[in-house]
Amino acid sequence: MKKLFSLLIALGTLLMCFSFTGCNATVDTAQTLSVKFKGVNGYGTATLEDEYDWIDEVNKSDNELELLANEIKMREAVQYSLDKADHLSNGDVVTVTITTKEVKDLKMNFKDGEVKFTVEGLKEADTFDPFEDVNISFEGYAPNGTLNITGGDGTLTFTADKTNGLKNGDTVTITVKPSVGDIERYIETYNKVYSPESKEFTVDGLAAYVTKLDEIPSDVLNKMKTHAEDSIKATAANKYTADGCVFKSADFLGYYFLNAKDGTSTNPRNAIYCVYKCTQTLKGAAPGPNNTVLQDQVHDDVYYTWYAFTNAMILPDGTCSVDLSSGSLTSSQMNATIGYRTFIGYNYYVLYGYKDIDAMVNDTITKNVDKYTYENTVKDTEPSAPAEENSSENSSDNSSEVSDSTPAAS
Repeated sequence: MKKLFSLLIALGTLLMCFSFTGCNATVDTAQTLSVKFKGVNGYGTATLEDEYDWIDEVNKSDNELELLANEIKMREAVQYSLDKADHLSNGDVVTVTITTKEVKDLKMNFKDGEVKFTVEGLKEADTFDPFEDVNISFEGYAPNGTLNITGGDGTLTFTADKTNGLKNGDTVTITVKPSVGDIERYIETYNKVYSPESKEFTVDGLAAYVTKLDEIPSDVLNKMKTHAEDSIKATAANKYTADGCVFKSADFLGYYFLNAKDGTSTNPRNAIYCVYKCTQTLKGAAPGPNNTVLQDQVHDDVYYTWYAFTNAMILPDGTCSVDLSSGSLTSSQMNATIGYRTFIGYNYYVLYGYKDIDAMVNDTITKNVDKYTYENTVKDTEPSAPAEENSSENSSDNSSEVSDSTPAAS
């Protein structure tokens, strides 16, 4: 009886403390806490339940306003947080952390700490590969290839981290998401799970624009040189038909190679210039003093010219492709040393080229360095022909055919 009496006194004292009699009782804030798990194994979710039900046991007052005010204070004083609330599997352990703070006018202490719960009861669902019915392809030309995604049933959306500006060897990561809602809603709706949620693909199969001169095989370069020389000779033969006018030589000096800078939409993407030192024999009249025209004479003019090809490519099978038929002779013009009589006076012969290499480099390379990187293998060991008093390089009066010095793509 004495023991029972002592127990009743202790319980009465505890109840009095919970009724705000002035005792600082410690409240177990985890006594009613539970965690509910639902969803599919691997994608389950956790939610807190009944965490604040203990308030009804300790919040005692005959005043309804005081009850409401005390409950608000208790909820602010005690906070619960889950360390993981989604993508759960059966057997996982989630931890609920309880953090508390003191509220003096409540005259009670709150117990903080951690409570662990083991995930259970998640149902199983069929798993499928979302990429199985989706076609991933790469189109266009490196380094400006594009990604194309087709297929799928419309319930999923595929997003790539990069869709253009692609070249062979690049990696693209494609992520899968439900077309509507989140993955938990998707699983609940269709009772199936997709895996993996992302996948890497390596770009391949693109035809690639040549970016360096040494990517072009020697047999292709030789074909380009042969075509260039034939075209230079044919142009001279068709233009200078007067008796005694003879195209003497076209000595190959090397290449200029221009490659469009990364991140630009410049066209053409590359240009290969076959550079020549030419000698043209011309027969005609020369200007004399006081606007006179001297008697016919023969003169050898030395000048520099190029014949260019654009958009050379490496095809998916590794072969190099250059459209020889799209090659072009420079449109830059210069006056020859001599010319010919006309009904109203005198005209100089016009040569397609430059008086010296420096002028050609400036017009062909220097003016384009903002858009292109370049290689220059041209070497000339012989001095160019001496300048004549009346010769004019790239004269606007004789250059109606001049356009941008970079050949346009065909």
